[in-house]
Amino acid sequence: MPIYMDLHIGQGLTSEDVAHAHQLDLKYQDKFDCRCLTYWVDENRGNAYCLIEAPSKDSVIALHNHAHAQLPDEIIEVDRRVVKVFLGRLHDPIIADYLVDSKIKVFHDPAHRVLLKMHVIDNVLLSQAIGKEAADNLLNECKKAFDELVTFYGGCPADWQKWKFLASFLTNSNAINTAQTLLKKFEPNINQLQLKFVIHAGNPVDNHPNLFGKTLDALPLMTQTIGNGQIMLSHTANASISDNMTTDGIKILNEADENFIVSLS
Repeated sequence: MPIYMDLHIGQGLTSEDVAHAHQLDLKYQDKFDCRCLTYWVDENRGNAYCLIEAPSKDSVIALHNHAHAQLPDEIIEVDRRVVKVFLGRLHDPIIADYLVDSKIKVFHDPAHRVLLKMHVIDNVLLSQAIGKEAADNLLNECKKAFDELVTFYGGCPADWQKWKFLASFLTNSNAINTAQTLLKKFEPNINQLQLKFVIHAGNPVDNHPNLFGKTLDALPLMTQTIGNGQIMLSHTANASISDNMTTDGIKILNEADENFIVSLS
């Protein structure tokens, strides 16, 4: 059966409200041949997202309408592997923030993510420059270091389809730390690798048929606007959750330029 993620916008819902609604969905899911897997809620942005296995989008709408009448603003079909890659889970967290009536789990887990893209030269071009064996060794070293550092800084390596050097983070500071550490590690090879980084952020459901589609579509164009050895932080990523990370030496994309790039992607 397909998996769907829906988006509820600006309904004034708290984490506790969504926890109660999730319990009602679970209560009535069999009536609509659905299986409610989990949800994410972002009180600061006013968004909530449900992940539901269902026969169709109409089944998701009917379930919500019957259970609590909080209807979704948007629904997309998703691949469970992609959800796991970007959001880290397919089921409710094991540990709740607290319990209501000693049984209803409440957790505050936003779905907004900061995405880090590391750009390196194409394998074929690098092979022409330094030989196939040397190119393979260097790119394998890059991939190993990328995955290890992303994990070290609390991110999820998103090795999916064409996105070999892509990662998902909860905060921009962890994405920045990862990029800066990788730049330092491969400093002697920056121009050889054409190494550069873009950090952008967005929501999983956002007027696009694919999960994080608008955010992913903008990454290649943003990459083209910076030179080797640079890190770009988009306006959206710069405004995302941070731990007061310094952005010295990082190119900050302003809102107007970001909107223009997004319009082209």
